[in-house]
Amino acid sequence: MVNTLIEKTTQGWAPTHAKLAEMVLNKSGAVPLSQRYRALFSLKNLNDDAAVEIIGQSLVLENDSELFKHEAAYCLGQMGNKVAIPALIEAMAEVSYHDMVRHEAAESLGALSDVSVIPELEKYVNDACKPLAETCVIALEKIRYDHSAEAQEADPRPKDAVYTS
Repeated sequence: MVNTLIEKTTQGWAPTHAKLAEMVLNKSGAVPLSQRYRALFSLKNLNDDAAVEIIGQSLVLENDSELFKHEAAYCLGQMGNKVAIPALIEAMAEVSYHDMVRHEAAESLGALSDVSVIPELEKYVNDACKPLAETCVIALEKIRYDHSAEAQEADPRPKDAVYTS
């Protein structure tokens, strides 16, 4: 089923995206983890909607490295593309994922700082998974601060800023 989804999704991608998707999603099962990481960070640097979609798909791969999923969630947050929100919400909600993956998904939602995710983060502030709960509290505080008048006065950042750090 995953292979069919990958094939349908990759039909419209440029050759670069298709090759990187092949490596990140490891359709063959033979791509070394080191190459998958390189491909993941190459997609992060492409930083377009297709790259976000590919990385988002890597979060739902069964029997995959939890550390790789953590890095995928991290990349989605660093890319700053709100297309990543549904994949991050899904990863945060998936109780079968390792705590660090769920935590990183929540942290990435905070990094994206979109007020639309506030209700999703609020669902987990009292979660039994302490790393997730604590991260959701911090992410909520960050989003609320980022959108406050105080933050705008302290750092009136232009909307077209090139650097995010």
